[in-house]
Amino acid sequence: MDHDANSLSPSSSVVSTEEGREHQSLVNALRQADRTTLQVHARDYASLQLSGRIISVSFCLPHNVTYTHHDSDPWTLSRRSGTSALFDSFHFLSSHKSTWKHLQIGWTGEIAQRRSREGITTEDLKFERCPPVNKLSAPVPSNGGPINPRIDPNLIISRADRLKLEQKLWSSHGINMVPVWLYNTISADGDLVTFREQTKWRHFSERELFQLFHYKMPDATDGLTMVERWSDYIRLNKAFADRILEVYSPGDVVMIHDYHLLLVPAMLRERVGDIKIGFFLHIPFPSYEYFRCLAHRTEILSGMLGADMMAFQAVNYADHFKSCCQQLLPFIQASISGVEVDGRHVDVEILPVGINNEALLKIAFSAPSVDAKVAAIESGFKGKKIIVGRDRVDPTRGVVQKLQSFAMLLARYPEWRGKAVLIQITAEPTIEDKERGGEKTLKAITALVKAVNGRYGAVGYMPVRHYTKYIPKEEYYALLRAADLGLITSVRDGMNTTGLEFAASQKDKHSPLLLSEFSGTSASLNGTIDINPWDLLKTAKSMNDALSMSEEDRKKMYDVLTPLIQANPVQKWVEKALRRLCVHMDVNKAGEIRPDLDVAVLLKYLSSSRRRLFVFDYDGTLTPIVEDPAAATPSMELLQHLGALAADERNAVWIVSGRDQKFLTEWLGNIDGLGLSAEHGSFMKYPRSKDWINLTEREDLGWQPKVLEMVQGVTQSVPGSVLERKRVAITWHYRRTEPKIGSYNAKALTRRIQQSVGITYDIEVMKGKANIEVRPRAINKGQVVRRLVNDFGAGTNSEPDFILCIGDDTTDEDMFRALRRCEVPMQNVFGIVVGNSAKRTMASWRVEAPAQVIKVLGQMAGQVDSAQN
Repeated sequence: MDHDANSLSPSSSVVSTEEGREHQSLVNALRQADRTTLQVHARDYASLQLSGRIISVSFCLPHNVTYTHHDSDPWTLSRRSGTSALFDSFHFLSSHKSTWKHLQIGWTGEIAQRRSREGITTEDLKFERCPPVNKLSAPVPSNGGPINPRIDPNLIISRADRLKLEQKLWSSHGINMVPVWLYNTISADGDLVTFREQTKWRHFSERELFQLFHYKMPDATDGLTMVERWSDYIRLNKAFADRILEVYSPGDVVMIHDYHLLLVPAMLRERVGDIKIGFFLHIPFPSYEYFRCLAHRTEILSGMLGADMMAFQAVNYADHFKSCCQQLLPFIQASISGVEVDGRHVDVEILPVGINNEALLKIAFSAPSVDAKVAAIESGFKGKKIIVGRDRVDPTRGVVQKLQSFAMLLARYPEWRGKAVLIQITAEPTIEDKERGGEKTLKAITALVKAVNGRYGAVGYMPVRHYTKYIPKEEYYALLRAADLGLITSVRDGMNTTGLEFAASQKDKHSPLLLSEFSGTSASLNGTIDINPWDLLKTAKSMNDALSMSEEDRKKMYDVLTPLIQANPVQKWVEKALRRLCVHMDVNKAGEIRPDLDVAVLLKYLSSSRRRLFVFDYDGTLTPIVEDPAAATPSMELLQHLGALAADERNAVWIVSGRDQKFLTEWLGNIDGLGLSAEHGSFMKYPRSKDWINLTEREDLGWQPKVLEMVQGVTQSVPGSVLERKRVAITWHYRRTEPKIGSYNAKALTRRIQQSVGITYDIEVMKGKANIEVRPRAINKGQVVRRLVNDFGAGTNSEPDFILCIGDDTTDEDMFRALRRCEVPMQNVFGIVVGNSAKRTMASWRVEAPAQVIKVLGQMAGQVDSAQN
């Protein structure tokens, strides 16, 4: 039996208008109280010449739109359900917590219409609010008038009224919104546009892409229907591309979201070659065997590859995308980091979306009305275990499997009859749900609910409580707080935030979460009980075990789970996405061939300077790369040149290395006036000081034991490989292994770390010369360089007037990047990379080998004749 969604507990009542106002005030308060500040700024990426504005592009705006005929204020906006995490990210970008300007572009959605309010009769209002199901069910007017007179389904809107909506959406709810108008025809003068069959714009997205991306073959249609759907999809994407370019200015960053707009990146790239685009897919990306069945597969892939960065919810989805590109597109080369296409590198990232933790906690734990609702629910279900599920009416959400598993629990474990209740919330099917077969699914769910209740119910006991209407957030969070078990049985999904919301709401009760292994959030969450929703017996057993779990075991699981959720709120997701996009574009900007170092120019600028900063990497820069890292000791010539440079009071000389503190202290610590930085910026020791400064004190190093275990296993199985454990970083060296075996295992280890620990912690796996190193993403050599530049002070009379930075490896690119962002004039900055001319780098010059570096050091120190080449 279905129940009204406004009554979760037996004694609760319909939510009042006063409570509704309280809910809105809470939502407004939580947004104002957000303490997270966006730490990515346009000024940090000077070489990209960013405008400082972000254009977010989503399929729909966050409002349902209604048009009233013949009204001076014809537009009515109401909240659109779904994708709240995404819209929270837009609010964050538009808030005072961000230094970026922001606007959102989206479709109006299907525009509802209603008669003019002037002269409308009571009967008309009844028909409008409760329309008859069909013509035969419409009442016959006693005055002989028309039966159920309807509005003309063809909606015609003038330019003036369209402008009114655009003005209303600008700065709506704190976001500057720009609507995309999807119409059928437009008058010759451009004034009147006609809308017919508005749902057709969804057909290809929902009936073709969504189905196939969730591993369900689309229903068979005739060829004409397929052509029409594809044609409409192209028109939809072109309308979005046109609208974006109407508001676009050079330097804007465009962030496009989801499967409705897969062609937009390439459409934009064709018209603006240097446009900066990030694309975020919030649903799964299927394996090659499924994707190859898509009729327009190459067009879809080519459209997506117009972006600079592709972001997915899980590692598997990213791997499937790269595999499809490799196998379906000619001249495409896929790698661990992305895809090479037309001389461009498209970065592929894994960025699972988070939730607004602070907002949730404010509503769930700070509102007195929520506490009262929790008490009411617990009282109403006293003596019973509450299992909670919340899903859209969508076949991929697995609600049918959830009900079947619950029935199996009651059948195999009869002790739970009368003691366990499943509260399932499935809101009424939205337009998207209906396109995906949601109405048919709802009928199946309703039938199953009746079957389970009929078989296992009793007087005073109803096993399944099924609510089919939207419930307010306060009541929803109260239910999550009162629950004894969270149950998510998705058969395939991408962005699913229900599990995150459940876990965040359990800070007091620590109830466990059963999470489908097919959920997009499964790979990024430890501390949950993974289930296969297709295996009803094992799912039922997992439910029994979870309901019987001790408080101690529940607390252990919660302590593992909650830090992962707190570490990736939606604000952090925005920051990571924006930073990775900008860093990737910055690196791509460095693809030009660098000239050989002109020593005469270098010495000219050196001689005219008085405030000098020298920064050197160690391995591969000051010493050659050798098979045994311990054998890479400095030569006497190098020590003499460094000593001479450090002795000059005009010079600040630093070694910034991946080596640990012990090695640097032992071999370079005796040079008076030389500064040292160890482990890629994790530690610093200033000249003439004995103390090391730990720059990682606030970093979460919980990833280290897990990574260490993985690396130890590989080291034991690969002869010749070496594990180097540092205080912060962990490095695996394979220079002395058989080359193919070492390279293969490095890729496998990188992949394994990225698929597990790399999702839950903000770490990166850096590929070096015959080694890989795992370290916190926020700690790098660039951070040290910025600090050293700032130590000089600001202004033309304080900042360094000469900077020399030399490195050879990927980790040194952070230093070169930091120097490009500093305020020092670039003609005074000499970034030099060691290596061949094919190397991609942010440096401005190059030298061939460490021997040349040592010679240049001698020339600068006056110990080598500057006339020598």
